[in-house]
Amino acid sequence: MGFEVREAVNGLEAIALWESWQPYLIWIDIRMPMLDGYEATKRIKAVSDRLNYPSPIIIALAGSVFEEDRKIALAAGCSDFVRKPFQTELIFSKMAEFLGVCYRYAEPEVANDTAAYLPQTPTHLPSAPLTTTDLAIMPPDWLDQLHQAASRANTKHLLALIEEIPSSKTDLSKALTHLVNDYCFEEIVALFKH
Repeated sequence: MGFEVREAVNGLEAIALWESWQPYLIWIDIRMPMLDGYEATKRIKAVSDRLNYPSPIIIALAGSVFEEDRKIALAAGCSDFVRKPFQTELIFSKMAEFLGVCYRYAEPEVANDTAAYLPQTPTHLPSAPLTTTDLAIMPPDWLDQLHQAASRANTKHLLALIEEIPSSKTDLSKALTHLVNDYCFEEIVALFKH
C-alpha cells in the first residue's frame, strides 16, 4: 500500500521505536507484555510534548466490548479506539480519516483506469437503529437470555437466540445479527436500560 511500517512486540519497544522513528500514526494494542498500551501511549505523548515533537496519532486496538475501555484509551491520549477482531476495511478507513489519504481501487468489471475511493457506505447496515419496542415481540425469558448473552459477549448464544425470532420479523433478525457480527454487544445491552 506504500506505507512504511514497523512493529514493536511490547510497550517498552513501542516507546523506543517511536523515539527513533516518530511515525505519524501508531496502532497500539492495549494488551501488550511489559507495558500495556495505555501506559505506552501516555509515555509517548509525554515525550513528544517534552521534546516539542509533533504528537503522533495513536489508535488503540482492544478486544474489549465495553465503552469504559474506550474512555480510558481516549483519556490516556489515544485519538481513537478500534475493537478486535476488526475488518481490514476499518483499518484503512481509519488511516484515511486520520492521515487524509485516499485509496484507489480498480473497478472489477471495467478494464480502464476508473477508480473508486474509500470510505464507502456499507450496504448491509439496518435502515433504523433497534429500540426496546422492537424487542417487545419476544417472550421475557428470551429477552433475559439475550441480555445475559450480550453482557457476556457470547456470540454463539446470541446467534442461537436470533434463530428463534419468528420468520415474519426478518428486520429484527437482521438488525440483531448485524450488531452481533460487528461485536456491538454494548448496543444490545443498552436496549435493556430503557
